[in-house]
Amino acid sequence: MRRTLRKFPEMQLFGTPVQIHFARQLMGQLACQRAQATSACESLAAVRCGSDAHALAKWYITHVFHHQKRATWWIANREYLLCPWFIEEYLRAYRPGRHAAADEPACVAAVWEEAMLRPAKARFRGAVEVHALPNAGKEETGQILVRYEMNPELSRVARGAKLRWDHARTAYVRTVDECAMPLVDRAAEVCAKLLTAGFRVLALDASVREKALSGTYAREYPRWIRRGKNPFTLEFLYTHNPWLHERVRSLGARWSGQAMEVNWMLTEETQEFAQLYNFRITEDAQEIFERWHRTVKNARIWEETGAEEALLPALDGDALAERLCARIEIPEDLRDDDG
Repeated sequence: MRRTLRKFPEMQLFGTPVQIHFARQLMGQLACQRAQATSACESLAAVRCGSDAHALAKWYITHVFHHQKRATWWIANREYLLCPWFIEEYLRAYRPGRHAAADEPACVAAVWEEAMLRPAKARFRGAVEVHALPNAGKEETGQILVRYEMNPELSRVARGAKLRWDHARTAYVRTVDECAMPLVDRAAEVCAKLLTAGFRVLALDASVREKALSGTYAREYPRWIRRGKNPFTLEFLYTHNPWLHERVRSLGARWSGQAMEVNWMLTEETQEFAQLYNFRITEDAQEIFERWHRTVKNARIWEETGAEEALLPALDGDALAERLCARIEIPEDLRDDDG
């Protein structure tokens, strides 16, 4: 590692000056996170087969320093450099055979065999990889990653599971937020849909496999109110229903391009609407509601004094003002027929 750190400043990176500066910062952070890399390697299939996690982490960090010379690579993968799934894929792609244990292929095959789910009647070759990638600090949210060759049936299943194609990662991806959590249940639901469609599924997470086979995963709740892209708006999330859509429109919501959106000043009406039509409210939307109630509570109340305002200013004996404010009398011969 000292040798790597010594050569680190001399490494040539390709990219714009800003990209290179950012990439060097990321490289410096990774160089100081040897312990985190070792911890991430402890869950890899190669380690379960007898390989040394410390040696794998050292090889991984050294290899990325010496071979990944594009600044854009560091920037694009900055969030995944210490993720076990990313390290496993990197080692699988770049690690030479001499770094593998002698009995590793058989062990890896056994691990993958254990992680395989098979439908009653398989219709497609190979297996679809399903990964549940939790967020740091909040494991119930994260991303679902689905990898397989391009297939029309898989595209249909992906649309039904709210997955979108990510060109950079060459996989279908779905971000599981507060409205869709827990992450494990959503991944199990994706696996169940793939099995129903006739795909073999490879899921390394045992809890995902168990829930997919037993069907005990919690179904995704269909109606939510969350904070909009604008901090002063609220969004309605619901499955397509013309009748419910008209109810939301009657509240004053308008289509924003992604969801029906309403101004936060309709907070009280929105809360009543949520209770009436069984919408759940996310934490960030609840913060908007509380902020509105604090605003209303602290608002200054204007009370009418009852005094009538003078239509004209006091003249105070000003002759010119009296002349200007005097009623103009029009002679009868100059008046119109209507008076």
